[in-house]
Amino acid sequence: MLRFPTMILALSMTAAANSPPVAWPLRAVISDVSGRPVAFRALTLGGELIVRDGPPNAIPRIRSLDRADTISATTPAEYPLDLTRGAVVFLAGGRDSIAVSVGRNPYGSTAVAARGHRLEVHLVRGAIKIDAK
Repeated sequence: MLRFPTMILALSMTAAANSPPVAWPLRAVISDVSGRPVAFRALTLGGELIVRDGPPNAIPRIRSLDRADTISATTPAEYPLDLTRGAVVFLAGGRDSIAVSVGRNPYGSTAVAARGHRLEVHLVRGAIKIDAK
C-alpha cells in the first residue's frame, strides 16, 4: 500500500519535468502561411523573449533576450514571452509572410493572431495586441 502513493508522486514529477515552462505569462506560436518553412527574425523592444541556448545535444539553458537582441529561426516555432516591459517584433524573411498567435501560457484561451511580414506584439492596458505591417 505504501508504494502506490510513492509511484504517483514519481509520475507527477516526471510529467512536470517534461512540460513547457510556465514561468512566463505568454506564449507566441510562429507559423508559415505558405505551407513551407519560412525564415524569420525576432527582435526585442523591451519585452522578454525566452530562448533555449546551448549545443544541440546538451541540456538546454533557458535565457531571456536582452533589449534589441535578435534571433533568427525557421517556422514553425514557439517561445514563452513577457510583454510587461515592452514589445517583441517578428519579421519574416524576404517577401514571405508569417502567422503569429499569442496567448496565455501554455496555450491559453485569450489567443490573438495576425499574419504579415512585420508583426509587433505588445500589451495595451493588459490586453495582447498584434500590429501587422
